[in-house]
Amino acid sequence: MSFALAVVQPARCYQRMDGRPAVNCTQLPRRARRLLWPGIFFVVVGAVLILYASTMPVFTEAGAPNRVQDELRGELDEIYTQAQTAQIDDGRFDQLTQEWYARMDAYETPHKSLFDLGVGLLALGAGLVASFQFVRCYHQNERYRDVGFFLRIWFWLWAIQIPFSFLYFSVKILRNDSPGWSDSIAIPIFNGWVFTIVGWAVTRMILRRLLRRRVLVAPPQLNLRPQSLRAWGRTIFVSFWICLLALCVVGAVPEGDFGTVFPCMVAGVLLCLVLIAPEAVQMSEDGSENS
Repeated sequence: MSFALAVVQPARCYQRMDGRPAVNCTQLPRRARRLLWPGIFFVVVGAVLILYASTMPVFTEAGAPNRVQDELRGELDEIYTQAQTAQIDDGRFDQLTQEWYARMDAYETPHKSLFDLGVGLLALGAGLVASFQFVRCYHQNERYRDVGFFLRIWFWLWAIQIPFSFLYFSVKILRNDSPGWSDSIAIPIFNGWVFTIVGWAVTRMILRRLLRRRVLVAPPQLNLRPQSLRAWGRTIFVSFWICLLALCVVGAVPEGDFGTVFPCMVAGVLLCLVLIAPEAVQMSEDGSENS
């Protein structure tokens, strides 16, 4: 969190003779470039890993998934036959699934781990570059500091998870990450879409509440000293939210979950701006003092 706050904090701000800020107060802080170069680095490394993984097969034997599944087909058919007269033995069914995974481990190459890590690093780099672009526009374009536009960006961060979740699970199906008798791709995709819709609606209401009586200004005012118990609660809540997003990124990068890494990276920067947004009353009082 300290890294993100260091990025969005203001650059040197000069005052004019009348006490009003000079034009370069809205220029992009040099610290924001800390997002750009690591982002480009991760994009390049991720692309290299993806290309390298594409040069090797997924399994040492091309027909290994089908062959292992055929070997277990007899016991699987027996389970389904018993299910016609009684309930399926979930314990036996799960044991058969675990046996399939254990056998497939002997045939897998580093393709999956390298490809997933490459996609994760690519998403991480793309998130850093997108965050740099947003911070740049935030400082130079007043439109990006409008609460309505801010919430529209938040909506799209949730919306892009829907197509990326479809691609994520489609890749896993195509490379036989699970046995043919396991749950279909429709179930996790549907659950993910429901979570996306509900998550967007809930977090949007929370975000509007957090921005109530707050002003998104450029340059941001880095002031993490709450003056009241309510302000302390707001600071702790948003800080915990940012840390939660960071944990999601750390867990999703090795899995190659682009739809989680990219939105969480950008959302973390947005929440940093929400965290340090000053109160509207405080801004008006400061303005009257300077005039």
